[in-house]
Amino acid sequence: MNRLIYIYTLSCPLSNQVRYVGKTIQNPKYRYSSHLSQSKNNKKKDYTHCWIKSLLKKELKPILNIVEQTQDIKRETFWINHYRKITHLTNFTNGGELGNLGKTWKIVNKQTYPRRMRKTLMIDQVKNEIFNFKSAKECSEFLNISESSVCRYIKLKKPYKKYIIFYSEEYNDDVLKNINIQNYNQPIVQLDILGNSIMEFQNAKHASKYLNIDYSGIAKVLKGKLDTIKKFKFIYK
Repeated sequence: MNRLIYIYTLSCPLSNQVRYVGKTIQNPKYRYSSHLSQSKNNKKKDYTHCWIKSLLKKELKPILNIVEQTQDIKRETFWINHYRKITHLTNFTNGGELGNLGKTWKIVNKQTYPRRMRKTLMIDQVKNEIFNFKSAKECSEFLNISESSVCRYIKLKKPYKKYIIFYSEEYNDDVLKNINIQNYNQPIVQLDILGNSIMEFQNAKHASKYLNIDYSGIAKVLKGKLDTIKKFKFIYK
C-alpha cells in the first residue's frame, strides 16, 4: 500500500486542546467538511460528531491541523496514543484500521477507473447550459463541494440545487426520465386562491422578480410543498 495518508487532528477552538485524531487519503479539507456536514445533519451520533455539533450550535468550528503525512496506516495509532496521554479524545477506537480511508484504497484494475475519475457532465436547469468535466473531482471544484458529494448525487440521480450531474457515458434520455427534475425554466401561470388565472411568466425566476416573491417559495408551490405563497398559486403552463 503506497497511498499517501494524512494524519490530522481536530482541536477545540476555545481551549485549543486536541479532541480527535483521524486519517484520510482525501484532501484533508474535504474530510473536514464531511465531519461538519455529518455532525450538522445528524448523520452520525458518535461521541466525535456530537462534540462537533455542540460547537456548531455555538457558531464555532473545530480547528484542523495536519500532524503527519505517511504511507503507514498504523501511524494513526501512534498519534492517538500520544494525545490520549495529555488530553481527553473523542476517538472510539485506537485507530490503525482502514476505516474512513474508503473504497478508493483498493487497487483498481488498469482497464477500469474509479467512479470519481470518470468524465462528468452537468446540466444547468435554469440557463439550459451543459458543462463537461474531466472527472467528478473537477466538477466538485467548480461547485465547491466534495468529490464524494458529486458521486452521491450522481448515484442517487438527484439534482444538486439547479444542476443535474451524470457520468458522461451514462447520459441518455432514459436517465433523464428516471430523475426527479423540476424544470424551473418552464413557463408558469399565476393563479388566485380560487384558481383563476392572473398572469403568465416565462419561468419561476421571472415571476419572482416581477412579483417580488421569494424564488424558493414559488418553487415550493410548483413542487406541491406549499399550497400558496402571498395568497397566490403557481402551476406549470
